Amino acid sequence: MKDLAERYRKATLDFISLHNIYQPTATKSKRVLCARLKNTRIFFHVLGNPDKDLRIIHVAGTSGKGSVVQLLHRILQANGENVASYISPHTTTYLERFLFNNALIDTELLLECIEEVTCIYAKFLEKNAPLSFMDISTGLGLYTFKKAGARWCVLETGCGGRYDGTNAISGAEIDIITNISKDHTEVLGDTLEDIALAKAGIMKKNGTAIVGERRPRLKKIFCEEAVKKEAALFFITNEVHHRNPTLAGQHQGQNTAIALAAAKELQIPDESIEKALSTHKPLPCRFETIQDKPHIILDGAHNTAKIASTVALAKRLNKKVYILLASTVKKDIQKSIKILLPIAQKIHTTRFSVGIKKVESPAKLMKMIPTNKRGNTYINAKDAVQDLRKNLKKEDILLVTGSMYLAGEVREVWIPETSIISRSNSF
Repeated sequence: MKDLAERYRKATLDFISLHNIYQPTATKSKRVLCARLKNTRIFFHVLGNPDKDLRIIHVAGTSGKGSVVQLLHRILQANGENVASYISPHTTTYLERFLFNNALIDTELLLECIEEVTCIYAKFLEKNAPLSFMDISTGLGLYTFKKAGARWCVLETGCGGRYDGTNAISGAEIDIITNISKDHTEVLGDTLEDIALAKAGIMKKNGTAIVGERRPRLKKIFCEEAVKKEAALFFITNEVHHRNPTLAGQHQGQNTAIALAAAKELQIPDESIEKALSTHKPLPCRFETIQDKPHIILDGAHNTAKIASTVALAKRLNKKVYILLASTVKKDIQKSIKILLPIAQKIHTTRFSVGIKKVESPAKLMKMIPTNKRGNTYINAKDAVQDLRKNLKKEDILLVTGSMYLAGEVREVWIPETSIISRSNSF
């Protein structure tokens, strides 16, 4: 198993490093974005159009995508289907992007497919422009899922929708858009209307779309897109509260309602849905309790809407909260800090070493925090957690938040990457 872990680590690091060489600049140019999407479609074709052999559910939205993907994955699996899911970003290890039935994709199969896709990509580059890391990872996922024998694929968008690499697929059974809030504004636009228009772009011609957005001015945008695409459009405005405690939370009621609406549209029997809901376990780093006494929570919230949801959940616990924060360089981090302040005894800052975006300096983050709430700055996130938990009382909470990459990196203190690889399971 040690040999497998070493081969996996070398192969994935080489793969990620190879494709991180080219990172497209952020742009709002439709001409450039259309060209990139066309390029990704060509790559899928060179891979053998694996998407055409999969029944795909396409999931976009600012928040809740991962939860909806996981719920639908479990519902399909409970119905006896061979189902795969592609999610992003991963938490601790690249393997976590690729789910197959009740586990992560087989490591040996992923290694085999990485080798094959790398060779195919090298030939692709002879005539075509390079792809982004996200786009080639999506292609790898679809290629691997086909080889694994998946019948269904629940596919999560990376950024936006209309020009996202996942939108290079030829079609989908259902398109889902969970909600709209501000994120990735450098690409999607500065207004909620711009972002809604970008995400509405995943609607397929003559397809079926399920949307969780409730605000009238944004619903209008989805209606207009549905008319253009001649798509059936359903808005989900209710919430479903289930006895499974892992489905509790500010947004989980609506996420569950969205997933159930999709399952009903696919005519999945009630008994399969009930079985999936009763055994559902959320993805890692979604307000995940990783340790008790002291209570340590890992949460990948990285925009103001997600931070607000995290704060609402933390308030329910009615305990003293200490925060370890890291972030990529972005303009809304001060707003996120402002949302965190009411629950924080102290806010400590750090950075993470993974990911492809520029990380904000812990010292700069600390300057954004009011003096009476300032804690310590740490260069190493794992060292920060080890130091902070020594000084917490058993009844206190340490909330690690601000980035999925931070939460995933810290999670290795409890669940190492080698353990995830050996068990093909994140838990």
